[in-house]
Amino acid sequence: MQSQSSRRDDRGEMPETNVDPRDRREHLGEIVAGMLELTGLMNDAFDQVGATEVRSNADLIVLTTVMLDGPSRPRDMLDATNLTTGGMTNLLDRLEAAGLLERSGGVENDARGVLVTLTATGVELIDRVARTVRSTLATAGPLLERWWEYLDAMGLDVGPLPSPTGPLRRELERIRRVAEVGRRFFQIYEPSLGGDDPTPHHTFHLLWLASKPGGVRPRAISAATRLSSPATSELIARVEQRGLVRRLASESDRRAVVVTITGTGRDTLDDLLDAVQPLRQRLADAYFPN
Repeated sequence: MQSQSSRRDDRGEMPETNVDPRDRREHLGEIVAGMLELTGLMNDAFDQVGATEVRSNADLIVLTTVMLDGPSRPRDMLDATNLTTGGMTNLLDRLEAAGLLERSGGVENDARGVLVTLTATGVELIDRVARTVRSTLATAGPLLERWWEYLDAMGLDVGPLPSPTGPLRRELERIRRVAEVGRRFFQIYEPSLGGDDPTPHHTFHLLWLASKPGGVRPRAISAATRLSSPATSELIARVEQRGLVRRLASESDRRAVVVTITGTGRDTLDDLLDAVQPLRQRLADAYFPN
């Protein structure tokens, strides 16, 4: 594998690869779909430790930043979380009420001197989350290996596959990077799929699976998105109502149903892939930090 310095141009940016455009689109789609599957595994890890107070990627960014960097100023976390000052205040209010962090310093009507620190409860929670995520990813070897191959085929800088016995600090860093990428992806999904889509990441995943030759069966959608059968049916119905997919009888088994993408759905998927193209290196950096 080439070193990071040899892969970048004089401006420090990733050069375009010689991969055929059709293959590049396929690789990018698989990279995003893989990210969604891995994020689902990480969410399962949060559920295992009962981290119900952690509701969003922004929560994770704040908690892991304070865990990794020590006492932190709220304003210094605005860019990573993409929150307004008011949004950050609301987030900190909620996490402080949950007993996960505390604020100190500052004066009335001036929060510039405020520092955020984790409580013992917050430290214990994030430690359990990191250990559980590391254990969960250790069981995802085939998925990680397949995803790593697509990242490398795109000419990206990818380090070694995550080690199930690596330093816990690296796992915390991975969680923070993944959360930051997740926030940026949501900014892309939302306008492209419509602000009223309650689960834009699942819609993207469905469109990608339905774009495969022959379509995809609902059971495979459920497995990939980690949704229950009723939730998968609701997702398909919602996306079908928007004219992005359609349900047809399987040619190989008339009793079975397959979901296929429509022309409108393919246009929407292409727009999404074009939009996430600049983030492909962030994806590699998030899951495979050097």
